Amino acid sequence: MAAAWLESAEAALNAVLGDYLERRGNALAIEMSLFHDGAPLVVTADALRSAHARMSSRIVVLVHGMAMTEACWSFSREPAQSYGALLRDELGLTPFYVRYNTGRRISHNGKDLALLLERLVDASPVPIEEINLIGHSMGGLVVRSACHHGEQLGLSWIRRTRRAFYLASPHLGAPLEKAGHLLSLALGAIDEPVVRLTHTLADLRSAGVKDLRHGTLLDDGAALPLCAGLAHYFVAGTLTGTERHWVAQLFGDSLVRLGSATDPGRRAGLPADHFVVLAGVHHMELARSPAVYAKIRDWFGPSPGEPEPRGSAAGPRVAEEEPVPPLKHRAGTLERLDAYRALLQDAVEEGTTAVQQVHEELAARPYDSIELFPPLRPPVKLVRAAHFAAVRVAYDAIRGVNRVVGTALHEGIAWLKDERERRPLPMGTLSGTTSEIAARRPQ
Repeated sequence: MAAAWLESAEAALNAVLGDYLERRGNALAIEMSLFHDGAPLVVTADALRSAHARMSSRIVVLVHGMAMTEACWSFSREPAQSYGALLRDELGLTPFYVRYNTGRRISHNGKDLALLLERLVDASPVPIEEINLIGHSMGGLVVRSACHHGEQLGLSWIRRTRRAFYLASPHLGAPLEKAGHLLSLALGAIDEPVVRLTHTLADLRSAGVKDLRHGTLLDDGAALPLCAGLAHYFVAGTLTGTERHWVAQLFGDSLVRLGSATDPGRRAGLPADHFVVLAGVHHMELARSPAVYAKIRDWFGPSPGEPEPRGSAAGPRVAEEEPVPPLKHRAGTLERLDAYRALLQDAVEEGTTAVQQVHEELAARPYDSIELFPPLRPPVKLVRAAHFAAVRVAYDAIRGVNRVVGTALHEGIAWLKDERERRPLPMGTLSGTTSEIAARRPQ
């Protein structure tokens, strides 16, 4: 339970600061990967065969929304049940769950998902002939971006893809981020030091959050049509028991409005029955609702036989200049502790500097006023210089202590890691990651 809570907290942290964590090389930045039974699934034939002993040639890939993990798909009253598990049991599809850093740009996550799916197709012990994609909230936008990159890079998996389901995905943007952007603009227009500091804090929102303002799928902000050649399905929810209620029309499912989730602009090119509004199902429940699953199951239609692949199984491969990086091992306890240490040290360093700037600007105002009187100007300048020197010494001391303590903690954690690697684990002890345990096991 504690581990699940910590993973949820780190997913939320990634949503807010994920792009920053990635730039800093912080171990808390989540790397996109497949997850199985709460652990990363290495994309190799042996690992896939071990995770899915009866792997099918038909798969479904589930992509969670912002600040979530793959745990969001578990039904509230039946944690072992999910859309993936039900589709496996009823239609024979093999489910794969994606975890990723939702603070990164949607376009970057989309490209990584496209490359990950290509690795999955290449490594599968069973030839994959049908792929279905389900994205909740931001996950639906990542799915759309992945399809775009799959086409642009000439990847084979896109030709095997049959269906894409978008559950409460903000195709036209999310109102909370629109409001956050307006607030940031308003704060930025006020030339007051404390307000500017507040604006700086408000503007720390991650690139992933900012992409939700307009449902941006490309770095240049250009509109992106739905991928051709597969069926697209849209699901929206409401807070009220009827979609006609003014609350439903204004707030939708609480986070995504009806128009954004169903994107009326798409209706001209798609059958009307590819859009559904489920009244009374709020945003988070759309990822784990029996009513939503019933609709998804209905859209799949009768259980088919093994389908023919769409297009030739062979085809253009990912170019050599687009290598797929290997999956890093999952950060162990000490690595994550050091990552928190680094994040806290950065926060103190940058926060101290920001507060110092506000302090100095406010402190300068009375001196500026007094110096308007020529007789008082010389002594006031001396007092001012001494005052500001003392202020800077104080803030420099805070930053200095922060760096010393941070370095000491880093060195201490590094020593503990070295000690752990030198000493084999006692029998029955589970500490660190699977790869770390294997590396320390006596040969």
